[in-house]
Amino acid sequence: MMIKKEMIANKKQEKIVQWLLEIGFKSKEIDAFFDYFNHHQENLIYELFKNHRQKILNQIHEKEHQISQLDYFLSQFKKNFQGG
Repeated sequence: MMIKKEMIANKKQEKIVQWLLEIGFKSKEIDAFFDYFNHHQENLIYELFKNHRQKILNQIHEKEHQISQLDYFLSQFKKNFQGG
C-alpha cells in the first residue's frame, strides 16, 4: 500500500512542478518552494510567490515601455518620412 501512496504523492508533485514551470519558476525557485513546503514555512512560500509576481510585473512594465517607445518612433517615422 505504501507504494500507491508514494505514486500518488509523486503525481501530485509532478503536477505542482509543471504548474511552477508554467508560471515561470526556475529550478532554484522550485527547489526553494519544496524546501519551504516540506518544512511548513507557509510565510516563505507566500513571499516566494509574491516576489515572483513582482518580477513578472516588472517585466510587463519594461515591455510596455518598449512598446511605447516603438509606437513613438513609428509615429515620428511616418510623420517625417512618409508624409503622415
